[in-house]
Amino acid sequence: MLAKSGQTESPVTAVPRRRRIAVALAAALLLTLSTGSVLAHDETPTPAAEGGHAHGHGATDTPMAEPTGAEQAAAAALLAETREGTARFADAAVAEAEGYVPITPFAFYGVRAAHFHNQTYAEDGALLDPERPEDLMYLKGSDGRLTLIGVMYIAPRGEGPRPGGPLTTWHTHDDLCGALEGVVPVSPTGDCPVGTVPITAEMLHVWLVDNPEGPFAERPPREGAGATAGMIGDAGSGGAAEAGASLIDWIGVVRTVGDALDLNPLQIRGRFEAGESLAEIAAAQGVDRLTLVRAIERQIAADLDRAVDRGDMTPGQHDLVMRTIPPHIERLVDIHEGEDWIITTAPSS
Repeated sequence: MLAKSGQTESPVTAVPRRRRIAVALAAALLLTLSTGSVLAHDETPTPAAEGGHAHGHGATDTPMAEPTGAEQAAAAALLAETREGTARFADAAVAEAEGYVPITPFAFYGVRAAHFHNQTYAEDGALLDPERPEDLMYLKGSDGRLTLIGVMYIAPRGEGPRPGGPLTTWHTHDDLCGALEGVVPVSPTGDCPVGTVPITAEMLHVWLVDNPEGPFAERPPREGAGATAGMIGDAGSGGAAEAGASLIDWIGVVRTVGDALDLNPLQIRGRFEAGESLAEIAAAQGVDRLTLVRAIERQIAADLDRAVDRGDMTPGQHDLVMRTIPPHIERLVDIHEGEDWIITTAPSS
């Protein structure tokens, strides 16, 4: 998910406000206040349910054109060639020996899957090379075994080939920033945290296992793929927060907030819906705002520690998230129902 060769890295200049993404961390927190076979193949490409360019902040939903017969054939050929070209990577050790390293935690839209990135192939100038894709997607089983479920091709923005027409639509993530350790969301102010750069490339997934949304969908298959229910993914919030939210025990975060405020979840939810932010609820309860922020931060840190212990996150990814998450927690306690998560835009420079 790092920049493809020839792609410039420039600051995020605008992050459109969208209510669908506005609740990011808050969606998972507040929605939980009221709660107490992947090996099958489908050789017929179908349009991805999330079709369209730019699926992060700034996504646009446009009608998808019907693919021609030639485009359907080309899409099927790309799927077949990708499957054949990456067959050797069924053994994850072969991929690692070839230079692939995990660039995201094993948490992708509620599925225990991770991107393994090869920077050498990202810099070789080749596009849609079925034998050397820039990223591989591995699903981790309960026994720790890795299963190759897909690949991700990367191209400079606007240069991704579309042999399948609307079937092979590339996407971008203007809500993501990258570093050597991994990938994190943009800050609440819309820019990249210190030490990270904008993700400037566009991407195309090719799923090597059956995916109800189509073999080129942005999201991985959930049915039979170890999907985690009850997480932010079920809220449809989208973006980077949804991709990695299954690392966090949101019920535990809710309990932490309740303990700090001496309120039960339904009481907190009711007051939030009545117009109070968590910070305002804390003030009314006589709880210092910083105390609430630190309690949430400790809970999330503990969850991420467990993710490292499970091998679902590298220590570097853990440290990157913990360096960049404080502004999100600050925003979490200040947000009111209906407010945008991204509250401004970064200056162009």
